[in-house]
Amino acid sequence: MRFALASLMLMLLSLPATASACRDIDPANDTDGSSCAAQDLAKADAELNQVYKALLAEMDAAALTNPDARLAKQHLVDAQRAWVTLRDGDCGAVLSYYQSGTIRVGLELDCKLQRTRERTEQLRHLIDG
Repeated sequence: MRFALASLMLMLLSLPATASACRDIDPANDTDGSSCAAQDLAKADAELNQVYKALLAEMDAAALTNPDARLAKQHLVDAQRAWVTLRDGDCGAVLSYYQSGTIRVGLELDCKLQRTRERTEQLRHLIDG
């Protein structure tokens, strides 16, 4: 399972970089910035889901020989649900704090992006041991 995940990661890293319209945005245009932040968040969220599913699969495989892995998997599922609630609440506070600011949506998206990347690394650490 670790070999498969490592191979997949290598494959993704070796894909050629494509030009992004986000590199040429007008910094004074909040709509462009928010759109790019939303795209970045969608990519980070997809990566998080991929790592999460790989970890769940690893736990399923471990459960064949270790009954405690089934309980560990349930704890992970519960923790992931709680993490989503925490991330959304935490970043929702950013949105509320800057309620009258024009950049509030971008700040909220950036908050979610950072939290999502952090969580992805936490789950990777569980896979890597």
